[in-house]
Amino acid sequence: MNIFLIPVDFSANSLVALEQATLLSRLDRGSLHLLHVIEPVGFNTALKNLLFNQEDQVEAFKKEALMKLEELASDIRQTSALDVICSIEVAKPYRAIIDTAKKIKASYIVMGTNGIDETKDIFVGTNTSRVISESPCPVLSIRKKPKRKGFKNIILPLDLTTDTTQKVKSVINSGKFFGATIHVISVLMTDEMRIKALLRKQLNEVEDEILAAGVSCVAKLIEGKDIVESIFEYAYDEEVKADLIMIMTRQENDFSSMILGTQAARIVNNSKIPVFSITPKK
Repeated sequence: MNIFLIPVDFSANSLVALEQATLLSRLDRGSLHLLHVIEPVGFNTALKNLLFNQEDQVEAFKKEALMKLEELASDIRQTSALDVICSIEVAKPYRAIIDTAKKIKASYIVMGTNGIDETKDIFVGTNTSRVISESPCPVLSIRKKPKRKGFKNIILPLDLTTDTTQKVKSVINSGKFFGATIHVISVLMTDEMRIKALLRKQLNEVEDEILAAGVSCVAKLIEGKDIVESIFEYAYDEEVKADLIMIMTRQENDFSSMILGTQAARIVNNSKIPVFSITPKK
């Protein structure tokens, strides 16, 4: 049974993520784990130390947050008959999410993000990037409320790196699960015929693999000057109307593991539709 971990800070975007995770869990007969993180920032100021007992403050916040989580969980249990667990952690948001995902052996993390231009919410920007970069499982990040439930048109961008084809198995499973059409695309940014031939060959191979699995597929080579903008332009096209982008992220053993690659970060922070991030196996 799949376990869906949902960080909930009670913002509109985190509640949208919870709604989407509930749908996925119902379809998959999985379970939900709702996590609220209290970030211990600001408790040590001189004024607050004079006026309040820090531990009492934290306990008060935990009690109130748990009550709100349990209200959400109760509604889900009644309407969807799903198993729902709630937990509260006092830590850096990204650290609590990663540690909880490992502890409960989460199958997926589903989280709301306001994008890189918003900073008032704790589950944005750096936190989102670090969660995706260090996550032990795939991460579905949602910036805006989807126009429909489920996913009917899934974008699979490919490049010539070895690990990018690891997305194919996941996208096939998703295509079967939702009855979706997979749009396999590559962005050509050079006139070099050898690169064009390699991209075309890879597209054809991936398209054949997806079709052989019984999933609808469209493969297209796009010419453009900017990979991310080209992906968005195709995804938002009225004839495509994509509702999910699947990307491959990378994990390293040094400081760079804390930061998403430039293109991945741009997609996650700016996409109008949900982004499914997968970390390649080493």
